[in-house]
Amino acid sequence: MLTASALGWLPSAERTSSTTDVGLAQPAAAFDREATLAARLAHRNIVTLYEHGDVDGTPYLLMEYVDGASLHALLRGAAPLPAPAAAFVARELCRALAYVHAATGDDGRPLALVHRDVSPANVLIARDGAVKLCDFGIAKTTTATATVPGFVKGKRGYLSPEQAERAELDARSDVYAVGVVLFEMLTGERPRAGERPSSRVDGVPGALDEACARALADAREARFATAEAMAAALDAIANDGGAAQLRAAVARHVPPRARAEATRTRTLVPRGRLQRRVAAALIAAGVVALAYAAFRRSAPPPAMPPPRVTPLPPATPPPNATPSPNATPSPVATPSPVATPSPVATPSSLATPPSPPAAASPVAAPPVAAPPLVPAPPLAAPSRKSPRAHPMPSRHAPASRHTDYMPDP
Repeated sequence: MLTASALGWLPSAERTSSTTDVGLAQPAAAFDREATLAARLAHRNIVTLYEHGDVDGTPYLLMEYVDGASLHALLRGAAPLPAPAAAFVARELCRALAYVHAATGDDGRPLALVHRDVSPANVLIARDGAVKLCDFGIAKTTTATATVPGFVKGKRGYLSPEQAERAELDARSDVYAVGVVLFEMLTGERPRAGERPSSRVDGVPGALDEACARALADAREARFATAEAMAAALDAIANDGGAAQLRAAVARHVPPRARAEATRTRTLVPRGRLQRRVAAALIAAGVVALAYAAFRRSAPPPAMPPPRVTPLPPATPPPNATPSPNATPSPVATPSPVATPSPVATPSSLATPPSPPAAASPVAAPPVAAPPLVPAPPLAAPSRKSPRAHPMPSRHAPASRHTDYMPDP
């Protein structure tokens, strides 16, 4: 898809106009007019424009799909190209430019178009060896009266001297750009002022070296008058197996695609609208996050729950005590005295007064009988030959772990 920013054509009759650029004031209308003019160019060395239109405010161009690579990508791995292959590419470019320079309008008048952006990035090389010029930026026609004063279109390094000086352009400016592309194909580098391909590399045919030097002349009068004249000068060298060498270079340095199609269709996404939607979503998310943070800071802290108090378990009565519902507990329980016979009689004056009777207990515990006394058996006399359970070791002899039988003294 090509947009209005990719356009690079300009009629030579309007380079010195001082009026305002209509394309900048009305970009949609200017793009539609330029695309309509591009669709009129039908040549085998020009990428075909099938359709142009607008999708949600974004203009688009539907163009031919070329299965191959750009000359820029090919030169990164295959430069320098053989002389016949380089001459073949330059000749095909000159034929495409000759057709563009001779294009006429509906009234039959020549449009005097200048591409202004001939470079390896705008040259497509198909796998079958076809060479196609693309990125047609048709800006104005000779019938228009608007342009941008002093506006320079093109890539640095491929501009002709008059284009760099913002002077009036004609077809010879594109011839100079073809000479730069030819020099880069033969040497792998762009030329300096007054330089020939033979000064960089060896083996360049004399006719090809002369044609490249003539196309690179600083004075436009010293160059080829037309692109058709330059194509005729390259015919003899390009026909010497140039197409076959170009196909071999493409097959060797351009990997095959997974699926090659004559045309390619894809959904056109309006990038401007999509970017605006993404930005709006991000802004809304940020606003929501800030509002939530402010609410959390302004809200009072949550109330703390009261501490839980666990009550103590009730006192457990002793297992032998049986409470009575009608009994009144006495403050002090006095046990009943046990009469002990005394062998000595106590005088009456010293006799202990009798204790008051104890309070009757609702449940009298039976008296506990003392166990009878069993006399111990008499001790037997020790035997003289009884073993000692724990003999004492002698000071002069080590203790023995066996039981010794020692006679009693």
